[in-house]
Amino acid sequence: MREELNSDIVCWLQVPNTEINKVIVQASDNDYYSRRNVDKQYLMEGTLRMDYECDLKDGTKSDMPQNTIIYGNNLGNPLGISDDPNGPEFAQLFHFTDIKFAKANPYIYLSTDEEDFIYQVFAVVYTEVNMKPVNYIYTSYSAEDYTTFLKDIRARSIYSYPDIEVTTSDKILTLFTATYKYGTYAQNDQQAFIIFARLVQDESFSATANVEINPNPKEPDFSRQE
Repeated sequence: MREELNSDIVCWLQVPNTEINKVIVQASDNDYYSRRNVDKQYLMEGTLRMDYECDLKDGTKSDMPQNTIIYGNNLGNPLGISDDPNGPEFAQLFHFTDIKFAKANPYIYLSTDEEDFIYQVFAVVYTEVNMKPVNYIYTSYSAEDYTTFLKDIRARSIYSYPDIEVTTSDKILTLFTATYKYGTYAQNDQQAFIIFARLVQDESFSATANVEINPNPKEPDFSRQE
């Protein structure tokens, strides 16, 4: 059935209490679906798309990359000006900037043809696109880089999730979109908003998340953007 619709469809993503309940496509680059719908026709807001380097293989838990990366557009309202959580596609991720929403929605769901996955949110991050010292775009890391990466994510997060431990043995999900917090698109096209979540490996779940405001999140450094 998936092939009949579009052979580029690789999985399904659901973020509860948002309009994100959609197929995810994957092309040979990350730009093809940025202005196309799932039927490959022009659409300004584009389609949710997986990084072209993510290899889901057979789509089982053991096959999932260390970092599964999904991109989606945030057009802003007005266009390219400010973030509107009621906008299309990944603009819906900005609901997580409301701490009440973050507390009430601890999980994100992803499904392949073979298996259903539950990811637990552990960081809500504003960052520069080319994150330093370790970039979000890699699908796998050395143990040293992964440790540095996870520590950096949590330092950047606008919230702390003290009950959630994330280690180098964990696999994560990265949901990436644009933001206009640090100026309009014309003023700053190097700003990003990212939700990070860890793949749940056990059967221990909570109805809500223990979320605390980070009083001093690490700020983006746009001076080193290429």
